[in-house]
Amino acid sequence: MNKFEAIIGKYKNEKTAEITNLDFSQKIDEFDKKFEDAMDEDMNTPQALATIFDQIRETNKFISVNKDELSKNLF
Repeated sequence: MNKFEAIIGKYKNEKTAEITNLDFSQKIDEFDKKFEDAMDEDMNTPQALATIFDQIRETNKFISVNKDELSKNLF
């Protein structure tokens, strides 16, 4: 889980001109908001879980597309 958090943290906090990183960061922020909204709505657990799975899917896409760059930065 530490590598995952490192990837997310790096791309959420890093200011970069690359559109893929910016898009990914914005998507993560949107997923965070959707999750919070679902939990605030009488603990709408099914919607919250759906949001988590959507975030995982988008993260996997991002990792797949950027695996070369990510591997250089993690090791």
